[in-house]
Amino acid sequence: MATSGKDTGIVGYNVQTAVDTKNHIIVAHEVTNVGTDRRQLSNMAEQARTEMGVETLDAVADRGYYTGEEILAYLGEVIDEYGLDQYIRYQHRVTAASWSTEDRRWTVEVTRGDTGQRLRFTTGFLWMCQGYYNHAKPYRPEWDGMDRFQGLVVHPQRWPEDLDLAGKRVVVIGSGATAATLIPAIAAEAQHVTMLQRSPTYYFAPPTTHELAVQLEPLDLPDEWMHEIMRRQYMTQYHWLARTSFEAPDELHAFLPSGAARRGQFPALTGREAEILERIAQGLDNAQIAARLDVSEKTVRNNITHIFDKLAVENRSQAIVLARNNGFGKADGA
Repeated sequence: MATSGKDTGIVGYNVQTAVDTKNHIIVAHEVTNVGTDRRQLSNMAEQARTEMGVETLDAVADRGYYTGEEILAYLGEVIDEYGLDQYIRYQHRVTAASWSTEDRRWTVEVTRGDTGQRLRFTTGFLWMCQGYYNHAKPYRPEWDGMDRFQGLVVHPQRWPEDLDLAGKRVVVIGSGATAATLIPAIAAEAQHVTMLQRSPTYYFAPPTTHELAVQLEPLDLPDEWMHEIMRRQYMTQYHWLARTSFEAPDELHAFLPSGAARRGQFPALTGREAEILERIAQGLDNAQIAARLDVSEKTVRNNITHIFDKLAVENRSQAIVLARNNGFGKADGA
């Protein structure tokens, strides 16, 4: 069994910083669900960057969240930027860890997934970052009658790459964070999706495009500035949510369902109004819209007035946010 001494041992993959003056190692058993070595991870990250069509992930900061592909691309960028590759041992599974008070050191037993070789590392500091899930054997409850169920049962931790949900009726059991991200992702593909939950759960689902980001767009701010401004804006919102849940729970209880109801329906628009709203969502001004549609600016202004009334918005920024969050602005603008 090979033995190696390290000052810092990090298990898992939740690491962005490293102490240059220390001798350290990062042990990663399952970096992602689909890649286990650096070459594949690098290729996937590059592919994700290409498919996104952006050079930097700050371009999506106005959404307030990142997709799995964007997170994967960011992971590759961090590894490259901070030179973490030299410290990472891929396909290394930690099987045991023990502390010695006498030696004041941890001993970590590791098995390589590619060769089966057993290794032993000793370290003065052990940082566990693997989370609380059992990735090798995810929890799967048993219900009466499951043996008679003729459909397919899928666990999110063991998601088949070739799973086709087109035309399927799907029931998602649970209402936690996994369900909250899984259901929107499969809703467009499946015929019908039902969330089965034990007790009511309220979500704060802010628009995917933030009004402040839309207002700042014409200023052409540096990506770093835009990212920091939106980061502080979202932090303020979530701090308000947390504080209100303690100080005024009844107020928050009333706010969440009412907000969902307000976002539940999109008003019917005429064909011309829909065309104009599409151009508004693309960021065109009135003159550009008039030229594209070959109509007068007065016609554009009159239609915009009707659009704002139907959308119950007060200004162009609010209209852009609502339009983009309802599928407008994705055409080529021709």
